[in-house]
Amino acid sequence: MIARNVDWGSIRFVIFDVDGTLYNQRRLRLRMAVELIVDAVARGSLTNLRVLRAYRSLRETIGEEEIDDFQACLMARTVARTGQPAERIEAIVSEWIERRPLAYIASCRYDGLVELFAALRRQTRRSGSILIILPTRSCRG
Repeated sequence: MIARNVDWGSIRFVIFDVDGTLYNQRRLRLRMAVELIVDAVARGSLTNLRVLRAYRSLRETIGEEEIDDFQACLMARTVARTGQPAERIEAIVSEWIERRPLAYIASCRYDGLVELFAALRRQTRRSGSILIILPTRSCRG
C-alpha cells in the first residue's frame, strides 16, 4: 500500500527498486501460472513450463554467483538442463517472462500507485531506479 499523507517538503528524491515494488508479484505470478497451465493443456506439452522453471531457478542461482557474461552462462546452463536449443529457450522466455506479463501489470499494481506518481509530478520530485554493479567471475558449468 502506498502512503497517502506524504510530507513532500521533506522529500527530495524517490528511488524505486522496480521489480516487485510497484505491483503485487504474487498476484502476477498466479495469473501467469494459470495462463501457463492453460497453455500446457492446450498444447499437450509441459515444455514451456519446464523451460521456464529451469530458467528462473538457474537465474536465481547464477545471480548469487556474480559471474561474467551472465546471460550467456544462464542460457548455456538452461540448454544443458532442459535439452532445448537456445533459440527455443529465448523464444519461450521472451514470450512468457517479457511479453505476456505486461497484460496483467496494470491490474496487479498496488493501490495508490497512479496517485503517487501524479503527486511526484506535481511536486516536481525526481525519481529513478537503482542499479548496483558488483564484481563478477567467470561462468562455471
